[in-house]
Amino acid sequence: LECAAECGLREDELLAEVTALKTELIEERERAAAELQGAIQARIPQRLLGAIEWASNAQVPQEAVAEGSKLLAFLNRLLEDVAAANGVVERAQTLKAAQQGDVPAPLRHRPEVQLERLSVVLQAQANGDLPKLRKAIKEAQVAGVKELELANAREVFENWTALHRDTEVAASLTRTVLLRNATEKALSAGIDPSLMIWAKKTLESLCLRDKAQERLLKAIESRNVEALQTGLRYACDCNVQDRAVLRKARLLLVRMKLLRKKMERAMEDGELTRLHVMLEEVQVAPGLPQEEIEDAKGKLESLRARELAELTRRLEQAKEDKDFRALDALTSRGRSVRKSGVAIEMDILEEADALAAQCQRDEQRELVGDLHDSRFLGNNSVAALGNDDRAGPPVKIPPEHDFD
Repeated sequence: LECAAECGLREDELLAEVTALKTELIEERERAAAELQGAIQARIPQRLLGAIEWASNAQVPQEAVAEGSKLLAFLNRLLEDVAAANGVVERAQTLKAAQQGDVPAPLRHRPEVQLERLSVVLQAQANGDLPKLRKAIKEAQVAGVKELELANAREVFENWTALHRDTEVAASLTRTVLLRNATEKALSAGIDPSLMIWAKKTLESLCLRDKAQERLLKAIESRNVEALQTGLRYACDCNVQDRAVLRKARLLLVRMKLLRKKMERAMEDGELTRLHVMLEEVQVAPGLPQEEIEDAKGKLESLRARELAELTRRLEQAKEDKDFRALDALTSRGRSVRKSGVAIEMDILEEADALAAQCQRDEQRELVGDLHDSRFLGNNSVAALGNDDRAGPPVKIPPEHDFD
């Protein structure tokens, strides 16, 4: 235009077109410069990049474009550091630098959310809170936290989940050792003890159950009625599940009560044979414990001693009286009470038997002699009657019998 004016160019239309183009370019440059300044103030990299390109094309002064380019590089470096950061510490440091570098809040929002979610994950992991850790990992993954940052938390979560499942299985199986081991492993792995309270309570109940069962087994071994009753009641209270042990204890309790009752009755009767039989019965396994039959044994020994003394005295008396009937009865009694443990010698009984037989024979001989005397007197009387005419036919005397 300056050259055309010097040369006196009179092409009005062309001059008007060039003047309009000049005005348009000037306006474009002004708008680009204004946008560049606005982008610099907004500090948004995408907007700033577009503004720089526009300003360069619109012939904005190089100083302004250089300022925008420098700011864009600065912002990109801060945002790249924020994106590359791993872990809470690095993320916090880079976000702090971005904030100090006046990176707009919308650009820092997503990394800040990721930092918050990652912090929640680490806090849940530190607290051993399995449910919160599960939720925190899921939310962190949705927020875009890197898998590298969540790798350790995931490993811990999977380990805790497996240990917690093992604890639940052990509790369902009601196995004390398994539950104790599973609970200890879960706690040593870092699971929050408050989450394992149910397992501890279950373990305590199982320990009480095992103690109750052990107590019941000892009662079965002791065969004591009172111990069996207490053990069964305690076992039921502690939910002992071993049906075989419970059934054995109940049956044993019934038997012990019956044997004790029979023993008490035999003791009250004080009859030697019955007490002896009863003592043998109560000692047949499973029988009454020895401490419960000591009194009965003492009483039986007393009855045996009394029976022996009485039997010996009566035998001596029968021998002196030569009473074979009493001797027979006493030897029979002696053989009977020997079965009940009375310590009478068989030689004494055999001697008494021999004496009884001898006394019986002697008595029979006496009876035969008396009978002969009676017959002799009878025959003389018959002979005297035979001489009498009024007498009838003679009486026939039967032959003598051998009474031996």
